[in-house]
Amino acid sequence: MKIKDNKVKNPIKLALSVMVTSFIGIYAWMILLHVGVQVYESKKLGSRELGKTVSDQLFNNNTTLAIVSYVVMEIIIVLIAVFMVKRFNKESFKLEHIGMKFSKNSIKNILSGFAIVSIMYILLYSSMLLFRIVDYKGYGFSNQSPLYMVGTVLLVLITTAFPGFCEEIVFRGVIQNYLMKKYSTTVAIIVSSLCFSILHVGRYSDLMSLFTIVIIGITLGYIFAKTKSLYLSIGIHFAWDFLGSIIGVGKSMFNTNLLINFENIKNGDFIANLMTIVLFIGLFIVIKFIYKKYNTKDSLEKNAI
Repeated sequence: MKIKDNKVKNPIKLALSVMVTSFIGIYAWMILLHVGVQVYESKKLGSRELGKTVSDQLFNNNTTLAIVSYVVMEIIIVLIAVFMVKRFNKESFKLEHIGMKFSKNSIKNILSGFAIVSIMYILLYSSMLLFRIVDYKGYGFSNQSPLYMVGTVLLVLITTAFPGFCEEIVFRGVIQNYLMKKYSTTVAIIVSSLCFSILHVGRYSDLMSLFTIVIIGITLGYIFAKTKSLYLSIGIHFAWDFLGSIIGVGKSMFNTNLLINFENIKNGDFIANLMTIVLFIGLFIVIKFIYKKYNTKDSLEKNAI
């Protein structure tokens, strides 16, 4: 699939504008939501102190609030990116400009992303079990009905679709895509991956997690650069967030029970990040090998003709 050539004069300025405005938009939304919930609870309970306490508890434990804040945040960054592209490009925003022209292979690529990540998760948790980094704790919905479990998993599936689509549109489809039109692919991938990691600073505070996100971003960026389509990177991103929200330690980021629950034995977070880095570097190498082999074969066929 060929992405329509749709240049902007200053893609670095576009990238910075998207990042800065996204930060402002996200934090404005989170402040507004926190203040709104706190005011509501304070009025309901008749005490500002109690309202603040209950508000903090809700943000830490309430699934609906976690999902609403998360989904709206993802929508905000996409709307900002679309607005900035229109502003800098002086043209209407079209999906074909960012590698999202729908074709018969689009769903296939998303499902391929799920298949790839499923294999990665099997390797990740098999290794951590083998080396006694985590221990299998059990099924996370043992005290709930099967219907409740199915409903929760479907809710998580729908919710994790938002970062899968929205963040890939912003970081690969807009920032990386427009940078590639003026700078080298390597520069575009690195810059977009750093932006991708920076936007996760509020969610992850340790450097190892942020570095892991950079590596994930580089791999997804390379996939986008090679396929000229967002759908495979969307599938991988979507699947990684989804499986990470139903398999893991403790509870999901949406305060829901995990389908398959593990328990940390020793420094699990650091080692899980390290293994994630290894897996994504491995995926990068595999994709590079496949495309190198494909290009060599294609070149030989052309020479034969």
